[in-house]
Amino acid sequence: MSKNAAPSSAALFAASTASPAAQPVLVLGHGPAWQRLLADCQAAYANQATPVEQDIGAAWSAVLALDTADAHLDWVAHVLAAQPQPQAVLCAAEQVDEALLAGLSRLAQHYSGGVLLFTQDSRSASMHQALERGVHYYGLQGHAAHELPALVCLARVRQQQVQRELKALQEVSRRLQDRIAVDRAKGLLMRTQALPDDEAFTLLRSTAMNTNMRLGELAQTVVDSAVLAESLNRCGQLRMLSQRIVKLHWLQLAGVNQAQCKTLLDESVRWADGNLVFLQRHVDVQQFGSDLQALQAVWQQLQVRLQRDDPLALDSAAEVLLQEADALTNRLESQGAARLQLLNVAGRQRMLSQRYAKYALLLGLGEATLEQRAHVGMASAKEAFEAALLRLNAAPLSSQAISDALTQAGVLWLRLVRAAQTAPQHQGHSRLEQLHLLCDGSEQLLTTFDQLSSQYEHSLQVLLG
Repeated sequence: MSKNAAPSSAALFAASTASPAAQPVLVLGHGPAWQRLLADCQAAYANQATPVEQDIGAAWSAVLALDTADAHLDWVAHVLAAQPQPQAVLCAAEQVDEALLAGLSRLAQHYSGGVLLFTQDSRSASMHQALERGVHYYGLQGHAAHELPALVCLARVRQQQVQRELKALQEVSRRLQDRIAVDRAKGLLMRTQALPDDEAFTLLRSTAMNTNMRLGELAQTVVDSAVLAESLNRCGQLRMLSQRIVKLHWLQLAGVNQAQCKTLLDESVRWADGNLVFLQRHVDVQQFGSDLQALQAVWQQLQVRLQRDDPLALDSAAEVLLQEADALTNRLESQGAARLQLLNVAGRQRMLSQRYAKYALLLGLGEATLEQRAHVGMASAKEAFEAALLRLNAAPLSSQAISDALTQAGVLWLRLVRAAQTAPQHQGHSRLEQLHLLCDGSEQLLTTFDQLSSQYEHSLQVLLG
């Protein structure tokens, strides 16, 4: 490569006669300052075999050039793509501008060699910014050809020192994060499993050994699993609330215990609002952002319908909310695979209990035009509920509490079915009493399955992954 002729971008790394013993250096920039630096580097390369340069380990196998004035050239990409990568990048720039700083930042993310910047920019702000972006030598007073190998060696030593300090900082940070994760995981186990501090820590440590994981890694798994399980549970609650809100609204319109229904209805609205806030904060927005937006939009539509005297329009909006919440719940389940299946099944029982009660109420109100819709809805909800109940009872139980809750749920379900079957047979005040019993039965079943879902959410199978 000629000392006087500017290399073209097409011949990007001309003169790349790199030998295995030494890496090349790359000189980038444009204009006269770049030409002078390139010529001095080539002069140093021509005399690289001196004992001094060999002693400092700065022998170069080639001098590569890159003209950054080419607007179509991404110089960072070319540096990173060079094989072998340069042992040092020397940059000539009259002034330190934002474009140069941005390129240096990108370069520092992946490049492990020394970076030297030769410039006439004596502003202290420019120096600070350049050093923060990964520059290891900031030269203001020019350079001589014979000094360049030593300066490259100095930059490489500084870069290696920075890497050692960064690695040590990362290790300290990792240990701190591990300690935080262990404390959080230990607190979760103490709270959900009723374990004392030492037993919770012993459980974490023994599980980490058995699974060949670092203690901190396992602890973070426990924390992440807890957040994922709670997110799934809360999203599943939105399915249930879509049906509960319609049920309570219809009971209000029918004059069945209006004060209690209003209290429960207001509670349901606050419950849904709180769950949506939680999901926005804890669910991966990049992965589930569109699902969350759709869920928020249909919830707002349901709230608008709730203010109007149109029960069927409210039910239609609730069905859309149910579909959106069910879709996101199932997607969250897929993140935890098999360990979240029973939680999802148990959580879905809450929705089915409210859905069955909603359609039974519709039938009990004597709406002849909607009788067929009520019968179909009840039959579908009943079939799904009882199939899931069989599945939960057949699954391996993780605690006696879950077994007891499933037994209680079976009894409450039979009571709810009987109440739904007898309600249409009554008239007048007696029918209102039966509808009140229907409402209470569905609420008791809801409470039982909400507690059961919480037990699945906090089970060791879920938390320990």
